[in-house]
Amino acid sequence: MNRLKAIETFIVSGQTKNFSVAARKLRISRAMVSRHISELEASLGTRLFHRTTRDVALTDAGHQYLSACIKLTSQFAVEESRLADLHTEIQGNLRLVSARSFGELHMATAIADFQALHKDLKIEMELAAGTKTPLQLHDSGFDLGISISHSKTMSSVETKLADFEWILCASEIYLDRYGPIEKPNQLIEHPTAINQIQIPNSTIILRKSGRKIHAKIKTAVAITNYLALRQIVLNDSGLSILPSFCIKEDLETGRIRRILPDFEFSTGRITAVYPHYEYVPRKVRAFTAFLKARFKDKFE
Repeated sequence: MNRLKAIETFIVSGQTKNFSVAARKLRISRAMVSRHISELEASLGTRLFHRTTRDVALTDAGHQYLSACIKLTSQFAVEESRLADLHTEIQGNLRLVSARSFGELHMATAIADFQALHKDLKIEMELAAGTKTPLQLHDSGFDLGISISHSKTMSSVETKLADFEWILCASEIYLDRYGPIEKPNQLIEHPTAINQIQIPNSTIILRKSGRKIHAKIKTAVAITNYLALRQIVLNDSGLSILPSFCIKEDLETGRIRRILPDFEFSTGRITAVYPHYEYVPRKVRAFTAFLKARFKDKFE
């Protein structure tokens, strides 16, 4: 009996609870699956599955053995990764998902520059809504996620890449046309474009001298993409609340102006999120370090 092959067959069969499905996944016959399981049971001296004509179910011993086998193979994969990292260059595939606005503005050039340093590495990136990044990470098997939302869960690890500001703003032309906004209660008089996920109830919180102020805004447009909201601001159509990584150059040139600069608004964090592995692959560690150095203090 090839014990490693039998254990692999048992793990897939135990997870799918179906010998036919396991056979398709392993690309072997159903009879071979049954044979591997029978040989393993004979070797262990205990039954691992209850079998009927239609399906199979793990016995109590099967449940215990499945847990032990998964732990064993997981540790084996970790040790293989450790050894491979000691002797190889950064290579293979790196799959990541990024918040769409940040991905378009900053990640595209970052991955191109990193790949130029590691020519044997292929990098794939998908773009998603910022709040969806952690979900995409775990559902689709990505190595890394770039998020602009708080996303830490028990099954993920988070590393800060950079801080940024949320900025209440409007275009220079809009403010010249309608006059300055000097008090929070004036905000309700102006059409505002928002991300409804970030601001679901048309109320924002400002702070001044330690005092919290709730200010109502007049939501005119709601779009779940900050690049689209930036375009509305540049169209001189009203106010918005945008991340500094989207409009830093616009602020420097004066095309977009900060509103109520004496009031404190909220800050945000760009994070690298990856599944909670016992051992993080070298390519993920190297790319995360590259991004931390690239984006340090860039958006503050």
